[in-house]
Amino acid sequence: METQKRDTVIFKRPFKPGYDMLPAKFQNEVQAEIMIDSGFGLNSFIGKKFGRVPIRPHEKVVIERVFKKFNLDPWTGKYLS
Repeated sequence: METQKRDTVIFKRPFKPGYDMLPAKFQNEVQAEIMIDSGFGLNSFIGKKFGRVPIRPHEKVVIERVFKKFNLDPWTGKYLS
């Protein structure tokens, strides 16, 4: 019987460029929303932000959704439009 992995690793790419482009007053709010919606703690958030911990598919969706509210690409730190 073939087994499938529930969460396949997408990539180990930091979202720090996008995070650094956020105004300081929104960084804690973004951090909390990503942590709550993705279901991981502070250590995982920091590791994923710096690209040391792999980002899973469902986490990628959450990160991109949160940054889209600020019109930012989380991976490059560039504005979307």
